[in-house]
Amino acid sequence: MKLKRKVAIITGGCRGIGKSLAESFKNEGAEVVIAAEIHDELATVANQLGVDHLKTDVTKIGEVKCLIDHTLSRYGKIDILINAAGMQVPVGSLIDVSAEDWIKTIELNLIGTMLCCKLSLPSMIENRQGKIVNFGGGGAISPRANFSAYASSKAGVIRFTE
Repeated sequence: MKLKRKVAIITGGCRGIGKSLAESFKNEGAEVVIAAEIHDELATVANQLGVDHLKTDVTKIGEVKCLIDHTLSRYGKIDILINAAGMQVPVGSLIDVSAEDWIKTIELNLIGTMLCCKLSLPSMIENRQGKIVNFGGGGAISPRANFSAYASSKAGVIRFTE
């Protein structure tokens, strides 16, 4: 029970790395709040894992604020923030992909990470403790053809995290 009495927020907690971490954290004794934009899937996964959840679009300041407020009102603190929400699309040459989809990827991967960090930090600073994990990814530090939005956003996450 390495995480007993710890409170963790995990964005992108319905799938992939986020879901696996939510399950592991719960098994280690943490109180876990998963956040994702897809409400039906979110509730199903939360029930399966036995964790708390809140529908959250991490690109929207108000929704991230609600996530933080929900966690603080229910658990009184935030010890861990895992920013696992992300997307890799659009895939293709820049001339062929939608500008709107490219922007959406930057908003989710980079801006969503920043907003969750910014709004979680006051609680962590007040409690004089906290851990934040942000994910860089393929293409952030080496070439990845046809993934310009993903690679650019993850390179931004790495520079932001530094």
